[in-house]
Amino acid sequence: MTWWSVPLLAFLIAMGSHAWLCRTKTRLTIILKFLLVGTIVGSALIYYTLTLWKGNREILASVADYAFLCELYIFLFTFVNSSVSAALLLTLATVSNVREGEIEAMYSPWRMVVNRMHKLECNGFLYLDRDSVYKITRKGYITIMLFDLLRRFFRHV
Repeated sequence: MTWWSVPLLAFLIAMGSHAWLCRTKTRLTIILKFLLVGTIVGSALIYYTLTLWKGNREILASVADYAFLCELYIFLFTFVNSSVSAALLLTLATVSNVREGEIEAMYSPWRMVVNRMHKLECNGFLYLDRDSVYKITRKGYITIMLFDLLRRFFRHV
């Protein structure tokens, strides 16, 4: 096996495992599901490359390729999951004879905000209290702190 075929095979295994895990009933988000299987497969890849090759270049190239493929995969499925264009195309592929006004109603700014709030609630970043007021969860506050830390680190303040 070559330095490029091993990470490709590992990535295909991780992707297949992710697809299987997404069809099971777990409370993990789609990203956490991939991070779980990606980490397990990545660890196996590192172990395998350490036993297969003695040269550091091949090992480093294989691990870097695997990491690149995993990052690209995460970017693509999160992009499609939150892309308005992708949502529009999927809607048009499943619903026939949609008129212009109907599209505008389905994808109005208000509707997109409602959908985003629903996703944040489903993923545990906020909840709706008894008075119908949105409250940020502990997970939401941790995410805000991480965003703030990263913003300051990259000087995007």
